[in-house]
Amino acid sequence: MKWHSTTEYPFALAGEDEDRELRKAAYKYFINHMGFDKWAYYEPVKDLSKLLHGDRGYNAGRTPNNPAVSYYPWLDHGRYFRDTHRDNTVLITQPYPYDNSLVTTKGLNMEDLTTLKMYSKAFSFYWPETTEIHLITTKEAAKRYEIIINQIHQDLFRAFCREAVNQLEE
Repeated sequence: MKWHSTTEYPFALAGEDEDRELRKAAYKYFINHMGFDKWAYYEPVKDLSKLLHGDRGYNAGRTPNNPAVSYYPWLDHGRYFRDTHRDNTVLITQPYPYDNSLVTTKGLNMEDLTTLKMYSKAFSFYWPETTEIHLITTKEAAKRYEIIINQIHQDLFRAFCREAVNQLEE
């Protein structure tokens, strides 16, 4: 598994200039708030739980011990992200909204992992307003990320309210 700096945008940038800039801005915002400093392309690992718990013996490229982990729609636009300062690794997927119920760790019998979801599609840096961000992580790391996600959404709501008040005053 090859890790890249989060200064590199992790997807091909197609579309209009304005769309590309929006995607890059959403990515920078997300990365800065979540504290990630490395990313890697999704590839199957023997034991996803071990990888997300920080174990280095995850055997990248091996057949998963749970075949459901490689179910494609669940992993759409999947990338691993790492916070090397806290030794946290997460798997982030941004599937199209056709069946987001597929993005769950319960169905994979991964009792030690959990899935968090950004409440707004606006934060998607793959395709804003279309795909949703799902974070698959350990239950311990989820406590921290859940606080950050809630703060992001509160900041977004405050900005929305300020904009609404400004428009009413005009």
